[in-house]
Amino acid sequence: MNNRPVILYADDDPDDREMLREYLLRQNSDFDIVEVANGREALLYLRSINGLKNPPALVILDLNMPVLSGKETLAIMKSEEITEQIPVIAFTTSTSPQDEAFCQKFGVKMITKPLSMKEIQEAATSILNMIGINI
Repeated sequence: MNNRPVILYADDDPDDREMLREYLLRQNSDFDIVEVANGREALLYLRSINGLKNPPALVILDLNMPVLSGKETLAIMKSEEITEQIPVIAFTTSTSPQDEAFCQKFGVKMITKPLSMKEIQEAATSILNMIGINI
């Protein structure tokens, strides 16, 4: 049985998913990443794992996605017993104080998507540190 930590990454931009995935895996590859393109797909994945022994160690949510936004997904996750305890990071292009306040309301760290390689690496390190994966 595979007991490697799983990170669920929901972002509608495949380039953003690829960029962060590569930086995360460069830091440490002792985890698996499941990628989905919107909040609805994230919730379907999360609900499908009810009863499994290896739920995601972390969910990374883009706030601005079609179908079901990251904010809607976060609110639903934190209202459902099977997902409310899963740690979440908002990884978004937003710099809005309202989005920051929304994330804080749920105890979620918001990271604005970095522009430089160094910032991406720092974000990847911060994400992995959050779930106890050594760099």
